[in-house]
Order: sequence, then C-alpha cells, then structure tokens
Amino acid sequence: MHVEDTGGTVFADTAAMHLALSTPRGNRLASWLAHAHISDDPAPGQGARNDGGWTRPPDRPGIGVEPEESWLGEPSAIYTEAAS
Repeated sequence: MHVEDTGGTVFADTAAMHLALSTPRGNRLASWLAHAHISDDPAPGQGARNDGGWTRPPDRPGIGVEPEESWLGEPSAIYTEAAS
C-alpha cells in the first residue's frame, strides 16, 4: 500500500499517517505528505511533519492536531441534543 492524502491539509495528512502506521509493515510501501505544498498552514508545527525526508508523527493525543480557532470562522450549523 502507498497511503497518502494528495493535496490535503496537515489534518488530512496526519489522518493518513495514522492509517499508514496501523498498516502492517510488510503491506506498507510508502506515505507522502502534501500539506507542505499549501501556502497557509492552519496548525503550524502540529501534526505529521517531514523531518529530513522521514515523517515525524505528532506526540499529542488523538490525531495530534488542534487548529487555530481564528482560522475556522463562524460555524455553518450548530447541532445540539434534543431534550427528552
């Protein structure tokens, strides 16, 4: 397998890296990070990063990326649990 997200953000790249790392080594050929080709980085220094040609996984819990909230803007919808 060659696991990648072509042209995504650091969020998509990090999710793809999690998938690649959970794929048995014998079935994994390579992965590629595409977010370095995007001019704006919504999570500087976070998530999967290239470190000398190798992917460095995040050292934070979960996916390892927390976006800068000011980049997100206003929500298009808000869903709440219905009262019972």
